[in-house]
Amino acid sequence: MAEKVYKFIDLYAGMGSVRKGLEMTKRFKCVLAVEPDPYARAVYQHLYKEKIDEDIHSNQLKKKLNANYYDVLVSTWPSNYCFRSDPVAIGKNRPGVNSSVECLNMINQVKPVAFMIVSVDTILDYDKGRVFTSLIKTLDSYSYRMVGIHIVENKVVYSRKDIVRNFSDFGLPHDKNCVIIMGFKKRGIKKNYQFPPLPKKGTKVIYPNIHAILDGGVEPKFYLSETLLNNLKKKNMDTIESLIINGSKPRIVNVLTAIGIYSKEHNLIYQPSKSYIGMIIGNKPAINKEGIRFLTPNEWGKLHGFVNYAFLCNGVDYFSFPSGVSDKKKYQLLGNSFSILMMEEIGMYMALRLDDFYLS
Repeated sequence: MAEKVYKFIDLYAGMGSVRKGLEMTKRFKCVLAVEPDPYARAVYQHLYKEKIDEDIHSNQLKKKLNANYYDVLVSTWPSNYCFRSDPVAIGKNRPGVNSSVECLNMINQVKPVAFMIVSVDTILDYDKGRVFTSLIKTLDSYSYRMVGIHIVENKVVYSRKDIVRNFSDFGLPHDKNCVIIMGFKKRGIKKNYQFPPLPKKGTKVIYPNIHAILDGGVEPKFYLSETLLNNLKKKNMDTIESLIINGSKPRIVNVLTAIGIYSKEHNLIYQPSKSYIGMIIGNKPAINKEGIRFLTPNEWGKLHGFVNYAFLCNGVDYFSFPSGVSDKKKYQLLGNSFSILMMEEIGMYMALRLDDFYLS
């Protein structure tokens, strides 16, 4: 008998990293996506060859929601801006409060069988934990049970090890944490049922170390200028050894932030190119003599599973950005993405729980 394929809504979809991971399990199919940011939406539409909604408040979207059935709602919250105000503001119907409020409103409206929110781990401590506590209590009031999270005597109880996962444990040399908030409708779940733990490690290793993701023949624009390199040395006591990730002591890549600036300067690559030394590009200072460069957007794409994995078909990689997207914007968009390999593993876990609860 063919396995059930669950339909899901992709809310605040970004570049579609969560969608891709879920669909790679062959157990999920995305039937509706929403992304307000025009750049992220353009990339999403470019990759998936379909038009998606941009306004969560539009009548057109409401009609689609009312006309279709969905099993699961997924949403990504890649920065603190997603939950700046208290999610307890649910139901106020105020446009653009933040992603968390809109997500809760959508869950309450659609009432999916299950949901998954993938968030940066700062949500756990934001506003001294009050935002996270309010979020969980609201979801509990909607009659959902959550994996690794409990309400005991009106207190939210959890351990970080049960809901925080790191990209580096799922086949990528990338040190980035995220929080998985996964819930299922209480109906159909036995009262004393104990959720198995979320997957802690992946079954695939795509890039075993930093050397495996590095490109050759990188364009000169990704090399630091002599001026910038000297400034970094001043900030780091005249050495940048601690910032070079492929040096004598290779290490995994630090988290790429949505802004991208911090991560670029703390994930430097030693890759000398004699022809680039002293080169001047436009009105920028000359390229450094030591052969130090930033990671490229293509390499960051590998570190999220976009490049050379998720969009491979018959040995051909179909991942690309649409024309006109600047390097700065590529860094930002990738910084707002999550590990496709991780989402694939987490997605299979979710599908198996859905099978247990609602198909048995």
